[in-house]
Amino acid sequence: MDIENECAKTFDLGPGRQSQRVEETSIRFEGNFDASLYGVALRHAFFQAWRLDSKLPLWIRQMEGGSGRKYRYLVNNLFEQLSGSRYLEIGSYKGSTLCSAGFGNILQATCVDHWQEFGGKKEFEEHTNRLSKVSPGLNLTVIESDFRTIDFAKIGKFDVFCFDGPHAEIDHYDGLVLAVPALEQEFVLIVDDWNMASVQVSLSGS
Repeated sequence: MDIENECAKTFDLGPGRQSQRVEETSIRFEGNFDASLYGVALRHAFFQAWRLDSKLPLWIRQMEGGSGRKYRYLVNNLFEQLSGSRYLEIGSYKGSTLCSAGFGNILQATCVDHWQEFGGKKEFEEHTNRLSKVSPGLNLTVIESDFRTIDFAKIGKFDVFCFDGPHAEIDHYDGLVLAVPALEQEFVLIVDDWNMASVQVSLSGS
């Protein structure tokens, strides 16, 4: 699935009227979602999110972080569909994505972050401690490290991978290539800031 954001377009309303800048989102679907259980689950979770159909509590919906509310709904719904999945996340910040993924679901999650670029470790620990009390089906492992120093062949296999690390072109390339030994033959790839040209270029090269 390819979701394309078109932001801050200017509309000319005619003489004597101030132009308006608005944000728009265009959505483009590509591929056969019925070809795998992952595709079916992702499509279902996506449309649930757009209907605002979510079991997330207010404290996760309103949590400060880099992920939007509809994305939080989507990942929570996705892991409800893919019960028992193994989730690898590079770049966790304050934990909004991890808490959204894990709330009320059966999930094995491994988070990788060193919290040196934007901070957020204290909040991550507070949020995940709260999450663990209400989501007994979550089994969480945290690796505090730069992702480039990890031996991905030794951390298990994952069927959903979210990369939200540094955003230079080489970072996204390394993020996917280095993680390959930890990924199942078929997996869901979630990439932050896909609308950035450098991200698309780096992943097309990997």
